[in-house]
Amino acid sequence: YENSQNTFQQPNSNKQNKVYLKPYPLSLKNDFLKLGVTPGSPLEICKNAQIQLLKKYHPDKFQNASQQEKDKATIMCSLVNESFAKIKSWYENKKI
Repeated sequence: YENSQNTFQQPNSNKQNKVYLKPYPLSLKNDFLKLGVTPGSPLEICKNAQIQLLKKYHPDKFQNASQQEKDKATIMCSLVNESFAKIKSWYENKKI
C-alpha cells in the first residue's frame, strides 16, 4: 500500500479545506488517475469526478457525432465506471 499521510488542497478552495489522502493499493493508482483525482482521494471526491466525467462523455451527448466519436465516448464511460467501481469496492470492502 502506498502510505498517503499527505494532504492536498482542492483547486479553488480555501487553505482550510484540506483533504486527507487515504492509503490505497498501488494497483488502484491508475484508476484514481483515470478519474482525474489525486491517488488516495476520498470516495466522495472520486464520486464527484465520476459524475463530471460521465456528464462529459455520456454517449447520449454524441448522438449527432461520428460513429468513431460515439464509440470513444462509450469506451470512456466504461473506463470511468470500471475505475470508480474498483475504488469504491476498495474503500467499502477492502477488496478490488
